Amino acid sequence: AVLVLVAAHGQELTEKEAVMLLLTRSPSAQESRAGTAIVEARTKGWSLWPNPHAGYDQEGAGLTQIARVQQTLPLNGRLGLLRQAGASAVRVAEMQSEHTLWKLCSDMRRAFFDLLLAQERETAMRDDIIQLQEVVRILRERETHGEGSRFDLLRAEREQSELRAEWVSAQAL
Repeated sequence: AVLVLVAAHGQELTEKEAVMLLLTRSPSAQESRAGTAIVEARTKGWSLWPNPHAGYDQEGAGLTQIARVQQTLPLNGRLGLLRQAGASAVRVAEMQSEHTLWKLCSDMRRAFFDLLLAQERETAMRDDIIQLQEVVRILRERETHGEGSRFDLLRAEREQSELRAEWVSAQAL
């Protein structure tokens, strides 16, 4: 199916092209992917060894100088658990991102086919108006020759005006 975007200077897009444009240029899609990268960056720091602490003391009543360096050693397996938690948080963020992208694509496809339906409906109505114009012309010609009924002509003209009103509505869609 090909969609013609009249407002976009007659640009024709297929469904696949529209979806690809959405996935590459949509701020929502970019934000969704960036959210995963943010979670990954935040969780990488969870499994790092703590920074060492260094200190220096000097007492003035005699010469006493003390230099201290401390390093906490996590021996209880906490870093491994934090790595697992970080990996799980990243997987959750990726799945949420995929869900968001899937929903965006679904909404875009629905809008695409709604617009395509509106364009097809407009084209069909225009063809019907052309056919009805021919019927009205024939009925007027028959009435001038005394062969047709005035009622048939009025009914055809009314039908034509109703169809034109629907056509204008379809164009607005």
